[in-house]
Amino acid sequence: MLVNQNNIHNYIPQAGPFVLIDNLISASNNVYTSTFLIQSDNLFLDDDCLREFALIENMGQTALAGLAYLNQNDASSKTDGFLGGVNKLTVYELPQVNSMIESKVLKKVSLGNMHLFYGQVFCNKLLLMEGEIQLASN
Repeated sequence: MLVNQNNIHNYIPQAGPFVLIDNLISASNNVYTSTFLIQSDNLFLDDDCLREFALIENMGQTALAGLAYLNQNDASSKTDGFLGGVNKLTVYELPQVNSMIESKVLKKVSLGNMHLFYGQVFCNKLLLMEGEIQLASN
């Protein structure tokens, strides 16, 4: 584990209750992995399932945390950014409350501060969602 939930806020611009990753597990040149435990007090639950937009945001936060970790490699300044678009999104299933999800994002291309990622979200190795996100970062 590279960054735990006690320090993840140093790598992403979101603050609670909008933080949707707990731990940055790995960050290589182009692939970043995170985990997130879905708790019962999460704002984005509907019928005890985490909503689609929260899974998209989770992928975006995973990407930003990975970029921040690789670019600064310390907690002195977080990477700011925003989702610029979502493409080719497929949702197969929504995760239940008290589930741990794992997100993997692959940086496909970067042009300046614009990045295209392909992401997947899993729960117990079951693919829940996949698609592309466009991200702008500082």
